Amino acid sequence: MSIREHNPDAPDRTITRVVSDENPKAAWAAGNDHVRPGAVLTADEHGSYDDLIGLAILKRVNHSKS
Repeated sequence: MSIREHNPDAPDRTITRVVSDENPKAAWAAGNDHVRPGAVLTADEHGSYDDLIGLAILKRVNHSKS
């Protein structure tokens, strides 16, 4: 799993985490450790990322369209 930071005021960073399964618990743990409340997250439509709505603003990418 990777989290990519876009920060116009500082260098962009990429944080990676090895997870055994793409699931909501792993997504929440990574987000909770590395994402500030109120941040904007972009994720694909996999159901594992649904709970991140409670952590930050969540935008979705539909890979079949873009």
